[in-house]
Amino acid sequence: MTEHSAEDMHRFREFILRHRRQGTARYTIAERLTEFGVERNDALKLVDDTEEQQKYTSDGATDHEGLGLAAGLVGGALAAVVGGVAWGLIVIATDYEVGYMAIGMGALAGAAVVLFSGGKRNFALQLIAVVASIIGIVIGKYVTFYHFLKLELIEQHGPEAADKLSLFSPEMFDAFGNGIKFMVNPYDILWIVFAVVAAWGIAKPSAVKQP
Repeated sequence: MTEHSAEDMHRFREFILRHRRQGTARYTIAERLTEFGVERNDALKLVDDTEEQQKYTSDGATDHEGLGLAAGLVGGALAAVVGGVAWGLIVIATDYEVGYMAIGMGALAGAAVVLFSGGKRNFALQLIAVVASIIGIVIGKYVTFYHFLKLELIEQHGPEAADKLSLFSPEMFDAFGNGIKFMVNPYDILWIVFAVVAAWGIAKPSAVKQP
């Protein structure tokens, strides 16, 4: 390996570990190292050696990564519930569904996953953020459907019939399953795509920076 100062090697190793934690591919990191004077063959070996050394010098590193992923799941779940309920309440209050809320749902899911995971960004967290944004939209639809279904029951059968329908009853689940197809239109699909893009982008690993 080409000789480099101890300070350079320290910076290179910190650079490698930082971007590996963010989910950057090892080949991408190695390619960038060549721009800083590391020979191509040496760069990939340096990446591998640094990761191998980290396994022995960082007790609990794997557990830490697992905790970060679990925390990201918690953040995504909270974002889905809070964002979904907020979506439903806004629709109920305004009697109007604004598609732009889907982008907000995606952004909220992505931000919550990154925040709860301690600022990490990687492929697994991107998937969590995407799933959370979709679940949040479904929750928003569910809350909205429940409200307007109760209004319909009151109108057709009276308040007593509406009171028998609870938010989490099997009958409500069945009604939502049968009615969701009437609530989704091509615009909804478009907004879901925007939500997914927003969530995916926020949890995406950052670009490789100079060590």
